Amino acid sequence: MKLPATIGQKKTKAIEQVLEELGLEFNPMPTDEIVNTFNTLRQDIVLLYELKLAMSTCEYELQTLKHRHDQLIANRRPSGCAIF
Repeated sequence: MKLPATIGQKKTKAIEQVLEELGLEFNPMPTDEIVNTFNTLRQDIVLLYELKLAMSTCEYELQTLKHRHDQLIANRRPSGCAIF
């Protein structure tokens, strides 16, 4: 049930945090069924972590694009022109 070396420190900490929130042990009794289920859970936690990061990145990019769009619109308006 050892994590692969390719899992980074941040992902490892994220896994530990979720397991702690769920009230689960980091190293449960290693029966075949528990190991398979536990590894699947950890894979799902890593996927959730990666999806949250992707969503956060997309939200940041969206806000940046909205800001740039607003600036472009503001620069196109002739001065002294009111918008109704």
